[in-house]
Amino acid sequence: MAARYMLHCLMATFVSSWGIMPILMMLVDMMLIAGIGVGVRIIQQNMEERNRRRVEKERLIIASNLHDVACNDLVYALLVLQQSQDKMGEGVEGQYSRIANPIEDALSSVRSGIQLLRTNVGAGTVRPHTLSVQKAIERQKQRVHALGFEGLVSIGDSANLIYSTEERIAAINGLLHELFGNLVKYADPAHPFVFAADIQGDMLYISWCNVCATSPNIKSSSGSGMAACARVFNQCGGTFTAKSNGDSLWCVEALMPVLCPADMD
Repeated sequence: MAARYMLHCLMATFVSSWGIMPILMMLVDMMLIAGIGVGVRIIQQNMEERNRRRVEKERLIIASNLHDVACNDLVYALLVLQQSQDKMGEGVEGQYSRIANPIEDALSSVRSGIQLLRTNVGAGTVRPHTLSVQKAIERQKQRVHALGFEGLVSIGDSANLIYSTEERIAAINGLLHELFGNLVKYADPAHPFVFAADIQGDMLYISWCNVCATSPNIKSSSGSGMAACARVFNQCGGTFTAKSNGDSLWCVEALMPVLCPADMD
């Protein structure tokens, strides 16, 4: 305001007040407004760049901690398990697989998370990734079968192999792990779970139901796992709902955008 006032005084002193004066004053005002706009934009860009660097630094720290702690601990667990199998000799392959497979899955998930955290994808860039829903479900079914859980599975032909961004594939894979993880903790093994997946337009539709156990293996839950799935699905442009029918039936419905093979050409 002070600069504007001084400019007006100078213009009034040295420039004739004829018809050109209002035009000059308008130009001065426009230059001041443009200067202020440029300054604000520069400040915003600096703040955005600082925030981007802060987020990138935090992501790298998390990725480093996952690599140094989680990955190394899981590899150590696999090596200890392998040594135990060697000492016990023949006849323990089945028991070893039931323990080793979940550890290998966890190790793979942690490595995928590290890669995702270290990836800096520009806005609007599509990097297609794939997920075989059929293979993921079969692997989970084998794990829970050893604990006495059975299920009915229906996967549409178009949903067998899905394509989407890395973030969305990670969200879908995380949901599958969470569903089967909750199954062995809270479900009744006397009743089969029901899983269905299909493509509706450009969306993957996932449906899940299981009967809750009267005396579950885990007595209490923070609910953070499903809450995290809902948050990630919403952030990736999908939808997620989980609800219970009274005290027995528990159901999940989720939608996630996917890519058609033609979209990647």
